[in-house]
Amino acid sequence: MKRLLLFLILITLNNSVKAEWVYINKTIDTFYYINPDIIKKSNNNVKMWILGDFITGRKLKNGIMNLSIIDHTEFNCTENKSRSTYQVLYTDNMGKGEKIHTFSDPGEWTSIVPQSAGETHFKFVCRK
Repeated sequence: MKRLLLFLILITLNNSVKAEWVYINKTIDTFYYINPDIIKKSNNNVKMWILGDFITGRKLKNGIMNLSIIDHTEFNCTENKSRSTYQVLYTDNMGKGEKIHTFSDPGEWTSIVPQSAGETHFKFVCRK
């Protein structure tokens, strides 16, 4: 079952990479994009893919430069929380280049930080 779930996530990720990314906001070092066509809503939860495109590359412990990340994020719209469920790091901007690392374990639910990029994403998908 876990393999099937991972397979479905990978298929969705591959489709989302080819999807039309739409700019949503920027922080000091990252431009954020989403694909509004593949947002999934279920009761009070909303799932979407977020592309983080770094202005300056981030050097990982192994010495490889990471220039972007694609993150599958789940938002709980009633509890004002979010968690990352799947992430892929890339060597090039806009989710291109070599896949450096994949994180496939869902993270812990955390509260939305006011005035953060996460709050902008939360407000967009939860319409608050």
